[in-house]
Amino acid sequence: MSKTQIKKKSGSKKRLQSKGQGSIYKRRGGTGSWRMAYMDFDGKRVDLSTGTKDKKLAHQILAKKINQRQEIAWGLTTPQDRRLIAAGDKQIRQHIDEYIDFCQNKKQIPESIQGVNQKRINLMNWIEYEKINFLSEITEVGLTNFLNFRQQQRSGRSGHTQIGSRTWNFVRSQVFAFTNWCVKQHRLNANPFRNVVIKNTDLDKRRERRAFTGEEIKSLISVAKTLGRDTWYLCALDAGLRKGDIKALIWSNVQFLADGEVNIRVVDQKSKSRLDIIPVGSRLGNVLRKRFKDMSPAMNDKVFPKVVTDRTRDLDFKRAGIEKVDSFGRVVDLHAARKTLATSLVSC
Repeated sequence: MSKTQIKKKSGSKKRLQSKGQGSIYKRRGGTGSWRMAYMDFDGKRVDLSTGTKDKKLAHQILAKKINQRQEIAWGLTTPQDRRLIAAGDKQIRQHIDEYIDFCQNKKQIPESIQGVNQKRINLMNWIEYEKINFLSEITEVGLTNFLNFRQQQRSGRSGHTQIGSRTWNFVRSQVFAFTNWCVKQHRLNANPFRNVVIKNTDLDKRRERRAFTGEEIKSLISVAKTLGRDTWYLCALDAGLRKGDIKALIWSNVQFLADGEVNIRVVDQKSKSRLDIIPVGSRLGNVLRKRFKDMSPAMNDKVFPKVVTDRTRDLDFKRAGIEKVDSFGRVVDLHAARKTLATSLVSC
């Protein structure tokens, strides 16, 4: 395929152009990837990055695009083929934006917004690490490399220098869900990540928690009550709420029933869509009623406008005489309250 050099009006920039077969060029400065320009099958000009600085590879990518257009013009493609080709022309960032919009429209519960935002962050980190521009560039090896890279990053304050298997599986599942959506939307032929390993979380526990003792609970509630934080800890101890659940809890999700009972509605943090209704005992129910009366809040106000930080929690534990790590290396923290509740329910 013969090509000629055409000077731009600026006089300093040259563009490679082919006769009826599209062209490749670089923007001013010439440090980025080669770009390609060609006429689409509907007569519109398409201008895209090839995603590579290799001139030969850029020509090959352009030739593939032109060949696809010729097959369409000759009637050799199906409507599904044309959808796949159109999807291949889009930058992967556009697909991610459309996927996130889909997730936001699907998940109507406000508490799930944070999860959708985290999904966007993980997807963008993945494509930026792998320098992916188009769906055609995603590979099983690339995702595995990204997850291995994530494992080398320090995570949290527990002293571990690598993320655990649970985080590996979580990020993998988010990328897999995105590509699965692309398949359902006829943007990909098949999901390329079916064989990316799912790790066994039972073999890689980040920490071993223990339940609170009865004396520790009494001491903690006594200390927390003098500091106005007893309701926070009771939400974990009596309702089994996670820290994220407690932070997000608003008064409209606390139901004060006519018979004196109290229920808490909370979004399941695993599925991000299921709404659970948790009946609570009189101890937590009474302090929630008192807190509501003292605050006189609007129904959309948060139950805890001020969050109890991990540092404050550690200080409260110290005041209550609770050792954060016991002689067996087991940890007690706010999440351990869930284990405490589960243990008490099993023993009933």
